[in-house]
Amino acid sequence: MKKIVGLILILIFAMNSQFFVNADVTEDAERLYTLINEFLRINQECSSENFEDVCRQYLLANSPRPRILGREEFVQNSRNKIILYRGTKKKYADEFKLGQVYIAKNTRNVRGCGIYTTGNLACAELFANTPDGIITMFIDDKSKLLRSDYLEEIKNIMIAQHKSEFAECVASNRSNSIYDSASEYISEYMSMWAIKNGGCDTFEKLQQVGESLSKDSKFIELNRHRKIYFKDKRTALFYDSGMLTKLLGYDVLGTEEYDDELGVDIQEYLVVNPFILTISI
Repeated sequence: MKKIVGLILILIFAMNSQFFVNADVTEDAERLYTLINEFLRINQECSSENFEDVCRQYLLANSPRPRILGREEFVQNSRNKIILYRGTKKKYADEFKLGQVYIAKNTRNVRGCGIYTTGNLACAELFANTPDGIITMFIDDKSKLLRSDYLEEIKNIMIAQHKSEFAECVASNRSNSIYDSASEYISEYMSMWAIKNGGCDTFEKLQQVGESLSKDSKFIELNRHRKIYFKDKRTALFYDSGMLTKLLGYDVLGTEEYDDELGVDIQEYLVVNPFILTISI
């Protein structure tokens, strides 16, 4: 039932937005390849360590802040719109409601840079520490939505057509492509925590170990000077679905899947153009 509801939301969004899929998948794959190379050429002097900041700034460049509406006006304007939610700490929720946009990092999120939202309130609540940490919003009718499964399809074709240039992406997985100066200590800490607490096999336990780690004196010192970045810029861009969505000219990346770890249908909408959002205060 959850899966069906999520698919219906995607279809409704499609009917109320400029949703389209190019019939020529190969053409889109070649276009993406050209866009990636052009972006890398423009930023060839940028180091791998600073590349993520360049990508996040690119998403914010020439993009006005989202619209902010009072509760009553929001309710009136949100009729026949897809309502989305974002769960976070109250501090960040308050800032977002003032129009201060935060672009999530590629190194910390499986689909890369962007504003992570969901059509499922239950999913957003997992990431909010209080009810005040829930942000409610809707997307402009003219927004362009790209399906994540279609993006993966054109990426696979692009790899097949240009094997040598994406050899490093294919040879390694996403996590192994990221440099983290604190990774060794984190792995040791999680292993010891798992032995003492019966594993780290649920989302709740991962949250617990994260809270415990954040209070660890050695980690606090390591985190003060911590560096996290993709070792290779092409690989970084390949794994940054948010950036690829933006390069292709879309506003939102839509993903419909059930997350076994979270135990919830994520109904995810990764927003890469903040201007399409209208937020309720």
